Amino acid sequence: MASMSDDEMLVKLDFSNAFNNVRRDVMLKTVAAELPELYKFCFQSYGKSTTLKFGSHTISSEEGVQ
Repeated sequence: MASMSDDEMLVKLDFSNAFNNVRRDVMLKTVAAELPELYKFCFQSYGKSTTLKFGSHTISSEEGVQ
């Protein structure tokens, strides 16, 4: 990206919605095994579901990662 000219752009597409297809329990086990120094941070972020709000709508985020 550093070598891109001002008239170029980068587009990132997730056609399969891959990040929402990752099982959090599997991801946390993998982080614990492969990168234990990051486990506490990842568990804090993904150990429990979170509530997402948009206007008057509320949904529970229980799968996937960012």
